[in-house]
Amino acid sequence: MAEAVSRWLAKNPAFEASSATEVVRGFADAPPLFFGVPPTMRNAPPAAELSQLEAIARRFDVAGRDERNRSLGRAGEERVFHHERGHLQASGRRDLAAKVRWVSQEDGDGAGYDIASFAPSGLPRLIEVKTTNGWERTPFHISRNELEVADARRHEWSLVRLFDFSREVRAFELRPPLEAHVSSMATQYQAAFN
Repeated sequence: MAEAVSRWLAKNPAFEASSATEVVRGFADAPPLFFGVPPTMRNAPPAAELSQLEAIARRFDVAGRDERNRSLGRAGEERVFHHERGHLQASGRRDLAAKVRWVSQEDGDGAGYDIASFAPSGLPRLIEVKTTNGWERTPFHISRNELEVADARRHEWSLVRLFDFSREVRAFELRPPLEAHVSSMATQYQAAFN
């Protein structure tokens, strides 16, 4: 099946471009997100299927998708921003809902989280949003800064993973330590002169 998908995508390159850029807007009135459980190793795909899917993924230029990915990331952050405000309002905390901030949009992307929100109790929540049109196990990138903030503020920080975004968005939440949920692999290095 993976080979058939690969052939079809090669013959229909517009599908990948259109599915990644067709981002729904207007999340202020969107229904609440459904949060399920994060994937575990027990529900991993068979090794042969996984290697076929990875072979398909390697055929496409990730750098060429950078702008579409940024747009998708912004849309995911917007969706979580409105979800957080709606959740607090539904919990009777309009005061806190008014204080939810879309930090990466207002201050820039460098705080180590995207959304500054609150639990209904008033405790702060720092949310890093990772969005994909893929399935729940699609790998994602996380910065050193995000990992450091997750470690330093582990009781406040969480990662919200949105997947199947352009079709039927679903979500799960990961709390630190992230090593308990995912394995990480260096994919980029900073080079300095000696």
